[in-house]
Amino acid sequence: MAVTADWLYQAITNKQGVIVKLADISWFLHAQGVAFCPVHDTLLVSDLHFEKGSYLVQSGNPLLPLDTFATLQRLLKLIKLFKPARVVCLGDSFHDKGAFTRLSADDRTALSHLIDMVAEWVWILGNHDPDLPAEIPGNKRKQLSIGNIRIVHEPEADASYQMVGHYHPKGKVSVNRHAMRGKCFVLTETLLIMPSFGQYTGGLDVNDTAITEHAPKAARQCFLMYEGALYQLNERGRKRQ
Repeated sequence: MAVTADWLYQAITNKQGVIVKLADISWFLHAQGVAFCPVHDTLLVSDLHFEKGSYLVQSGNPLLPLDTFATLQRLLKLIKLFKPARVVCLGDSFHDKGAFTRLSADDRTALSHLIDMVAEWVWILGNHDPDLPAEIPGNKRKQLSIGNIRIVHEPEADASYQMVGHYHPKGKVSVNRHAMRGKCFVLTETLLIMPSFGQYTGGLDVNDTAITEHAPKAARQCFLMYEGALYQLNERGRKRQ
């Protein structure tokens, strides 16, 4: 593990992250959109959506298909920072069935380098990538357990504690007439919904019924990512002091 208790304290002081508990396991939620578990030396990242840009280009969208490169570079910095023994990608890592075949040679090399940096790399299968090609290195699984927590792409009714992706939660707040909008972590006593990490991923408002069905306003905390900092929001969308 690269990070120390002093580093965590400083990061929390500087609003770069927050420590939360789920099923009595501590997780550090980082303002760049990953969750790190010191006890299990595991870094969790969700909804990378590699090659979404090239997928949109196929239908005439003018976006430059550079999202995979940008996503890989951001993830590289975080792996260098935390130096985890294990990385878990929480589903929808590839935007569509043909995404892996569209990866450039440079991006394939960069991805292989990331996977080689850790002892274990786990791909949780999502609705966008339910079948990953065998040539992609790493373990492909429908779910993973960390203690009593089920790590799975979408919530499952029979799990007591879960960490999921899929919803791409986003929120907004106005502080001193300054509007802040960003991706969000959403936490209840039994569930953590991760923000999407991919460069071109959109988002679903935290108050959308698809999210409140699993994380009711009265039972949750929302942590909004904005310009390298993490802000806890109350249920009326104001920054909590």
